[in-house]
Amino acid sequence: MEVDSADKSYIRELVKRLNAIVDTPGELSESSMNSVLELSKVLMNAADKSVEAGCDPAMALQHNLVACLKIATDLKIFDTLTAQSGKSWTAAQLGKPLNADSQLIVRIMRVMTAAGFAKETGISTYASTPKSEIMTRPQSTRGLSHAFSTNIQISQKSPEFFRRIGYRSTTMSEQTPFQYAYDTEDTYYERMEKKPEIAQNFSGGVRATRGTWLEWFPVQKELLEGARDDPNAVLMVDLGGGRGRDLAAFKAQFPDAPGRFVLEDQQHTLDSTDVQGIEKLSHDFFTAQPVKGARFYHTHYILHNWDDEKSILILKQIASAMTKGYSKVILNEWILPDMGCSLYEGLIDIQMLMAFTGMERTRGQWQSIIEAAGLKLTKFWMPPGYGEGIIEASL
Repeated sequence: MEVDSADKSYIRELVKRLNAIVDTPGELSESSMNSVLELSKVLMNAADKSVEAGCDPAMALQHNLVACLKIATDLKIFDTLTAQSGKSWTAAQLGKPLNADSQLIVRIMRVMTAAGFAKETGISTYASTPKSEIMTRPQSTRGLSHAFSTNIQISQKSPEFFRRIGYRSTTMSEQTPFQYAYDTEDTYYERMEKKPEIAQNFSGGVRATRGTWLEWFPVQKELLEGARDDPNAVLMVDLGGGRGRDLAAFKAQFPDAPGRFVLEDQQHTLDSTDVQGIEKLSHDFFTAQPVKGARFYHTHYILHNWDDEKSILILKQIASAMTKGYSKVILNEWILPDMGCSLYEGLIDIQMLMAFTGMERTRGQWQSIIEAAGLKLTKFWMPPGYGEGIIEASL
């Protein structure tokens, strides 16, 4: 297949940029490794002429990759592969725990090996890869189950939904793609309240896969220095904090931090947490914030669920409880670039649109809603490499 001169020039430039990163003396940093990954994806797309022709068959069949992953996890294939390091397993052995047909296993494993979730060591014989181990983790299997129990049907119906409404973004006052797909007036979270197994997969899968901002944010300098050294003062309020994962992580990393820790969420969620040393407060974050004058008010993956109007209301309620010159807002969210968005960032933004009519935001969009709530944007903090950032604001 011929490649025209413009494509060759672009491909050479991408290779040059990759080589410049890889040839840097010393070990590659996390940031450099992520740059290599993203550039490699761009290079692959530039070299794949089937995409230009509009006939990339693998992309059209990606839903079958997800289906094969779900079948493989249900069959405990990854648990078997990783049970003994370096051991190879035949298709018959992989199918034995649930009496699965060997021919079915071979067909599933063609997809798993091509996608890197296992490797072939012989005909109809397989061994584990690093990706195999990842698929044995509860957060991976639960996240996959959540995709199947909830998200796939939304994706399937979303083209029809947007065609019906004239291809425009929707707001919270309108029907969401999720509600259209399930023919319900319940919101995404209301459905999870009625179906505990879905809520469990969401909390144990989607939420549990996130890293922590505490690994790179200068907590001591920005939050602990200047905090009141008073056991009765509130150090951290975690709004919509679920079962308290972020609070627990903070307390574990900073065990000597002074003050009280408050977890705010719906009562049924609070009842399911066993985090020690915190106060639990049932609270609707669209109403007045009851905890006044905390050192910082934290949210993790909350505002991306909501449109601008609702997000501004949440921020206004926080602002009304803050002490000027002392309190801070710490928003742990994705901060999208204006150009060069990664595939995952683009896809998670679409997920927010379809499930909640929410959105991931750029710096300009974050600044807009922060200032509309009467707050002042202090700083955007970006992690080393790739991941969610911190938006810091104050009165």
